[in-house]
Amino acid sequence: MDDTARIDAACGLVNAIGNSDWQGVAALLAENFRYIELGTGRTLDGPQAFIDAMSGWKGAFPDVRGTLTNVMASGQTVAVELVWAGTHEGALEGLGRTIDATGIHQSTAAALFVVFDDDRITETRQYFDMVGLYEQIGALP
Repeated sequence: MDDTARIDAACGLVNAIGNSDWQGVAALLAENFRYIELGTGRTLDGPQAFIDAMSGWKGAFPDVRGTLTNVMASGQTVAVELVWAGTHEGALEGLGRTIDATGIHQSTAAALFVVFDDDRITETRQYFDMVGLYEQIGALP
């Protein structure tokens, strides 16, 4: 897989999540896939754990979409800068509690590093401003 194909797959992952295309997400991930979320310290192992987590995210923000602002590839890694934007219309698990829907539209900048082995994604590391997200939806004390 060359840089262009890796970039297309990384962008395809973001788009598949935005479209709730869980089969499309699964098709991109290796069986030994690991997701590391540096905003929360959460680590998930395996495609199904990731899909379950992203389904929960889509339940809280059904219209969320990732808008890519910068993408680059180096070796087996693709770096993606993006903005996740959507309306908080469902329960969100966070801060050790359930945050009920607020109806507030949020926009949160993030960086996603997508690591490949051959033609499948083996790891993603996502950095984002969790405090900013909670602040936007009025979830902070």
